Amino acid sequence: MTDKFVSIPLGKIVATIALSLASASIMADDAKTIIFYEDFGTASSEKDEAIEDHVWATNSSDYFSWLIPSDDDNINVRTNNASDYDGASADGNLYFKGSATFTISGINTADYSNVELSFGAFGKNKKDVECMTLTITSADGQATEVDFGDLDLDTSKKTWSVATISDVPQTESLQLSFASSLDVDDDGGIRLDDITLSGEAISTAITSLEEALPIMFQVEGSAILSSVPAEVYSLSGRRVASLKSGVKATLPSSGIYIIRSEAGASKVAVR
Repeated sequence: MTDKFVSIPLGKIVATIALSLASASIMADDAKTIIFYEDFGTASSEKDEAIEDHVWATNSSDYFSWLIPSDDDNINVRTNNASDYDGASADGNLYFKGSATFTISGINTADYSNVELSFGAFGKNKKDVECMTLTITSADGQATEVDFGDLDLDTSKKTWSVATISDVPQTESLQLSFASSLDVDDDGGIRLDDITLSGEAISTAITSLEEALPIMFQVEGSAILSSVPAEVYSLSGRRVASLKSGVKATLPSSGIYIIRSEAGASKVAVR
């Protein structure tokens, strides 16, 4: 198909939608929703893919940044010692083998309650784990630091554990910064995988379908490109994607979705 920007007014939703149009509102259900997920895909080599060479497949590379305070290759993506806990993605994982910081920025958790962070972690020994911290920062600059030594990770068997952190802030731009103070000369290292933020979706704040305004977006198969920052919601009010201006996002399945920005909202059918 030929790509072009289209503007579609929201209008009334078809009768097959199990919502009450009399109330003209869209409410979220109480189920946990995945807000953000990164599994580090795969790597071009078992141990030697530098972080700057990694191809980000699950999310836009705009989310990720890192700081390596030396010329050493202190952080990379590897496929050996793959994650193996229940539900693990296996394959690629992020490996710290020296002092380095890996940061994920710009995650919008504002429309969710009871936000929770979970991730897989593997440390060769207790010292490696105690050299790792996580700083969670909200858009207003409020920060919480978490020591990995307080997460009850299993270091006795040199195996993967899953860490869970509750009470993550609701904010329009959440930042997660994982920092290692390991000595690159030590025989140690720590791995991360399946970084996941989940929460209970709350109202989309579209209170009237008739008042919603059109926005501009581009559709290509199951991918959507918005001309402005926007959020994509299912018809039950659950947010399924965040759109950055000019960055494509792939929707999880075919169906009818609502795209909302500061300018208004539009309905789109994805096949």
